[in-house]
Amino acid sequence: MPDYPSYKSKDFVIWGSNLVLNKEESWKKINKRMRTAVRKAQSYKPEIKKVEGNKKNIKLFYPFCPSRHDLPEDRLDDNQKMYFAYLEKELVGGIIVTEMGDHLFLHYLGVTEKGRENQISSLLIWNIVELFSKSDFKYLDIGASYKTSLQNYFKGWATESYPVIMRAPKEEFQPKIMITPFENRFLGLRRNESFNVDEYFEKRFKKEYTFFPQGRWAIYSIFKWFKITNQIKEGEEVCIKTTTESPYISRHVTEPIEASCSISREINDKTKAVFVIHEFGFLHPEIEKLKKVCDDKNIILIEDCAYAFSSSSAGEYGDYLIYSFPKMFPLQFGGLLIGKKFEFEYIWDNFACADVKKEEICKDYLSNFIPKLDEICKKRRENYLYYQNIFGKDKTYFKLSENITPGAFILKVDNEERMKEISEFVRSFGIECGNYWKNSAIFFPVHQELKKSHLDYIAGSIKAMYRGGCGL
Repeated sequence: MPDYPSYKSKDFVIWGSNLVLNKEESWKKINKRMRTAVRKAQSYKPEIKKVEGNKKNIKLFYPFCPSRHDLPEDRLDDNQKMYFAYLEKELVGGIIVTEMGDHLFLHYLGVTEKGRENQISSLLIWNIVELFSKSDFKYLDIGASYKTSLQNYFKGWATESYPVIMRAPKEEFQPKIMITPFENRFLGLRRNESFNVDEYFEKRFKKEYTFFPQGRWAIYSIFKWFKITNQIKEGEEVCIKTTTESPYISRHVTEPIEASCSISREINDKTKAVFVIHEFGFLHPEIEKLKKVCDDKNIILIEDCAYAFSSSSAGEYGDYLIYSFPKMFPLQFGGLLIGKKFEFEYIWDNFACADVKKEEICKDYLSNFIPKLDEICKKRRENYLYYQNIFGKDKTYFKLSENITPGAFILKVDNEERMKEISEFVRSFGIECGNYWKNSAIFFPVHQELKKSHLDYIAGSIKAMYRGGCGL
């Protein structure tokens, strides 16, 4: 008979333990059991020494290392440090920690039977705290385990905790978490008759506007209109500016512009329009300066507010504005061009993207969501700060300043290769995760429909890569 497949778990969120590398602070915060174990071990006066991570010492560590099969055969990596504990010159335990940014990662910890009786494992951990107390390293990442006894031991060392999930659930049981907030439960919302969407747009923008099925079609249409009306002629250019001015620009921006116009990244004598992207809702830091340059040179200024429906002063400078409703609200479609009113027949004949029914559906949805805009913005900021607390301020690509409503969380990683590895791994959990190309960063959902359990699941999948020993 065929073998029945073995059960595999590790597909739900548990909590890992960080131990702050400040001996005074951590001694107060760790569990009393850990302090007692350290004192007991110290009473036997063991000797702890740093040793070379060479083949000889790895071989000595091998017999009592629980994860011995993961140990390298020849030597440790340059970012790994190895320490041995001796009682009366007898080797009774060892620990290997790995440097990962401002963290040390507890990679291997093992003791002999004599070492276990004398609480040497606890002393080895505490030795790392003492050695690196108040150094450039902030935490010793103790880890997490799906084995109850080991997890309880790890928790005893926690001065801070973080979520982690080691393995993706089977595909049929995975959540589907997108960058945008739409969910099936929002299908068929009826119009809130007490809120008039058109009146809101007229009062807010004080300009004419046109609805489009998507924001990218609004971009395509305005630039094609510029070409049709000779506002941008052959040989003239559109300069694209972004919040970071990095090489990355989404093809959903470049392709609709390049269908009619040439693109550059610098303002020059050929520039007839400047297209400013407030990336992920974060305001371009020099938008006021760009506005003045455009006014002085008689250049058209367009603001891409796809992610910046409600971010600071985004949308207050451009001659034309682009919005994308699904990036802010739980809608499947819908975009807005501010600054120009195109009639249905003109859109149909020149841009081939007219869709009256979608406009009415969007207004039904928006009448329910725009009245909750303050609540939506507050929730997104809270979610962003929750991630920031887990990963650290230094890992956030964008600082969340006042009045910014983020469209995603952007997390720095070591390099482009790690960026691709992490995003692919996170997607295997059913989470939409993008690559912020040329910036060594990934971006993932932060929207208002996410509960704490969603945030822990998302952050936990990313932390699983970190726990795998490769860092962020």
